[in-house]
Amino acid sequence: MRQFLLGERILNSAFLLLILLIFGGCITDMGEQLPDPMPASMDSIKSISIQGRTVSFIVSCPVPTLCFVFVGSDYSISGQSVAVTVYVRSRDDYPCPQVIWSMEAPATVVVPSSGSYTFQFWRYGGQTLDTTLTFQ
Repeated sequence: MRQFLLGERILNSAFLLLILLIFGGCITDMGEQLPDPMPASMDSIKSISIQGRTVSFIVSCPVPTLCFVFVGSDYSISGQSVAVTVYVRSRDDYPCPQVIWSMEAPATVVVPSSGSYTFQFWRYGGQTLDTTLTFQ
């Protein structure tokens, strides 16, 4: 009888260890550090939508692998110039082919008042992709 209980405990412990190994392997965030977001260079403006003083852009950004994901965007306004930056992050948690491709990313800006604003989208090499819009 004692041998049976010892065997049952070993079997239960082995089963628990197996469950932990199986489900533990499915946890992807084990405290690993993802790369910091980085600015994405703008290739083109795909669409512009205006509602009042809010303008929404969809922009095309070339990235070096299929593993880049959109993180967010921000903007700063100085007078009538609006600097817009889109941020991406590389996901290094699985293999990715090294293929340059373009991803589409959203950016939304709220202008403070009516008037003409020049939107400058960040590009590599200190360049910008510019467009000017007038708000009534």
